[in-house]
Amino acid sequence: MTQTARFFETVRVGMLVIFVVSLVMSLTGIITAHAKKNVEASSPHRITYDLGVSSGTAGDQSYTEAQLGLNYFLHDWLAWRNALFGRFGSGIESAYGVDTSARTYVNVELAEASGLTLFGGPGWRFVTQGKQAPFAEAGLVLNLGGLNLGGGVKSVFNEFIDRDAENDTQYFIILSGGGSL
Repeated sequence: MTQTARFFETVRVGMLVIFVVSLVMSLTGIITAHAKKNVEASSPHRITYDLGVSSGTAGDQSYTEAQLGLNYFLHDWLAWRNALFGRFGSGIESAYGVDTSARTYVNVELAEASGLTLFGGPGWRFVTQGKQAPFAEAGLVLNLGGLNLGGGVKSVFNEFIDRDAENDTQYFIILSGGGSL
């Protein structure tokens, strides 16, 4: 096996580990919350929205992606997220679609109106160009009153669907307001 092939095999295994850890993190949160007796009373259902921009690479092609996400919080620590996205870049065909995922959240209060939020979870990407594929994502958000700024990473596991496909890795920023629907 060449050095390049070993590198890509290591990257593929690393992405698989990220996906499995994200899935276990989500399932552990669900099981833990259901073991508590007063979860429903302390966790009202709500819907939030956010806007995100990411840049990433697929093979040797770079792209930019914009997302508009809706998050349905089943509990304070668990949300079902659906995000419309558009992917654009020079030398690639534009693509559009929907990402759907289960995100778990850990919130750390820093002051009365500020804090940190850590999130992660597995999901599935439905896209107009290429094949649908699983993904895992994780990130950190700084909450300052009604303004939230953050970033993270998303790995789309195209190789799970097509062995010859290249995986995508995206780095994204998050900017959201204090709105709720």
